[in-house]
Amino acid sequence: MNERMGKRKRRRLAAKGLLPCKKPPRYFHGGNFGLLIGEYILPPSVTGVPQNGDVSPDIRRNDRIYMVKLFDQAAIWAAHHEYPRIYEVEVECVVEDDPDAPGTAFQCEKARIVNVHKIPPEMLLAARKRLLL
Repeated sequence: MNERMGKRKRRRLAAKGLLPCKKPPRYFHGGNFGLLIGEYILPPSVTGVPQNGDVSPDIRRNDRIYMVKLFDQAAIWAAHHEYPRIYEVEVECVVEDDPDAPGTAFQCEKARIVNVHKIPPEMLLAARKRLLL
């Protein structure tokens, strides 16, 4: 099919619901080993699992998960764990800026895992060094 289409054709297809959907944006969540592709990352209020890192409860909500758009930023959060993994996720609900780091970190109610990444050893070492600062 022709990739280019005119405005009229695009409007007709949109009215019929036939336009291809845009891929949802991908985010990265740093966490511990154990979750699988297709599962959901859920907030601590649902799972009972403590949040990553030492962040005050008045800053971080217990009913949200937190994610970033850059792999290396997620590595820092994953580095808190003994068996760190980075989960590539798609969000199926409203995404909000994290008030503590607007434009850099984001929060939502849940996210579906689409890929699981091991962190390269040199990146993990650098992330753990940053935690000690």
